[in-house]
Amino acid sequence: MIASLEEATVDMLIDEDTRQWNPELVDGIFAPEESALIKKIPLARCETEDSLYWPLTQEDNYTSKSSYRFLKEEAEVRPLADSESQEKDLWKKIWALKVPNKVKNHMWRACRNSLPTKTNLVRRTIIANDTCDRCHGAAEVIHTLWECPEIDVVWTDATLWDFHFNSEFADFKHLCLKLHQAYSPGVIEALAVHSGITLALDIDFHKIVVESDSKAVMTVL
Repeated sequence: MIASLEEATVDMLIDEDTRQWNPELVDGIFAPEESALIKKIPLARCETEDSLYWPLTQEDNYTSKSSYRFLKEEAEVRPLADSESQEKDLWKKIWALKVPNKVKNHMWRACRNSLPTKTNLVRRTIIANDTCDRCHGAAEVIHTLWECPEIDVVWTDATLWDFHFNSEFADFKHLCLKLHQAYSPGVIEALAVHSGITLALDIDFHKIVVESDSKAVMTVL
């Protein structure tokens, strides 16, 4: 065993006879996660003198510039990978919803910002004015379906939509990501049905037909 770690070197963790890591020693010094990573590092079959090199430069020498570039690239790639994974998962959840295809298609188009809102029609030079007819704000997808104060009646139930008045979203896709992380597809459908029925009753519609492929939602109703 190593008497003191103050003067310890890596070669003390290697069995001289087998040229393999000493598992008892490695496991006894390091945390389980670190130990597992260390034992995966391949070792030379014969004893050789160690040398230092930096893999991010052609000369194998460390430079602060190459280190900065490496850290910057890592910081850019990680959020992008996480974002792509979340987005891919969101599409799966939308298409797995037990609702009519036209509803799923509407949600997907809203997330892709491809609905014919006034803002999008102005971008395509179809119309000239992009203000909301209800509140005179900018009629983007997130505004039309979520932020417009004239449709706040849909989201008045604080027990269901407590984050509506204290959260902001860059677009409709980010809103759906929030819902996807907070609720299962069945719960989201139930919330949508509840809001739709509430709105219908508020505007004096009393004969309401609800269509759904979800047995659980229809049973609760």
